[in-house]
Amino acid sequence: MAAERPTALFCFADRMARGVYHAAAELGLPIPADLSVIGFDNQELM
Repeated sequence: MAAERPTALFCFADRMARGVYHAAAELGLPIPADLSVIGFDNQELM
């Protein structure tokens, strides 16, 4: 039996959430249709 993939990720840093966005795009997982992502520290990303 194949493992189920997560439907959401809670990231403790916005930079980590941004990395998740890039990885999801590479895997062809649309956000938020297939994966929900939450960043936590409200850091400005440039």
